Amino acid sequence: MIPRAFSIHPSDSVAVLLDDAVAGPGKLLGLPCDIVLSANQPISLGHKIALRAHKEGDAVTKYGVRIGPRLLPLLRGIGFICTTVAAIWTSAPIRWR
Repeated sequence: MIPRAFSIHPSDSVAVLLDDAVAGPGKLLGLPCDIVLSANQPISLGHKIALRAHKEGDAVTKYGVRIGPRLLPLLRGIGFICTTVAAIWTSAPIRWR
């Protein structure tokens, strides 16, 4: 089975994997629909895959929303988790009850 990833906005720079992926081709569902998806490494279901290369500080956009700047450079087709994206949602610490 070809692994699938999903994005919903033309400005998305990442997509979310709907299946576990091995290195190789995949299918991108949603927008932007003109991108050929190819993983450079195994990536687990639910993780993000870069739809384009990012330099340090570049905006990462998911579902049409900027989720933060990259902390490290990222090549197209590489998977990553949010610990490599600087949080932009709040400047105050979150307190769990």
